Amino acid sequence: IGPGNFTGIRISVSFARSLSLSLDRPALGVDSFAASYFGLSGAARVIVPGPQDKVYLKEYPANGDLPTLVEKSTLERPGAPIIERVDPTALVSHIARIASTAEAQNNTPPAPLYIKPPDAAPARHTAPVLLS
Repeated sequence: IGPGNFTGIRISVSFARSLSLSLDRPALGVDSFAASYFGLSGAARVIVPGPQDKVYLKEYPANGDLPTLVEKSTLERPGAPIIERVDPTALVSHIARIASTAEAQNNTPPAPLYIKPPDAAPARHTAPVLLS
């Protein structure tokens, strides 16, 4: 599931897994890149807006490659067509159709798709003792 912000992805995955357990139905993970590319063939570059002047990019055919975070200006070079915006109704339809395939039924449960490390991180050094 992703890309998206750290907390939003974690909440979405937790909600999907909880709903799956309560309804006794499988939960399947489908990322927005696969949903955007669904039904197409041939080379394409799927992009999702990222922070600042960057985009998340996944090139198809994917060959198992993970998406990357790139400068938007790199898309100006000639290459495969760019898929940038897909109608939300079509995305929902694509997700449902992907999830209904036999391949998806053998998929692992939804998990976060982290393309870049979170901006927040645990402290590298131990905190100083203020009172003894």
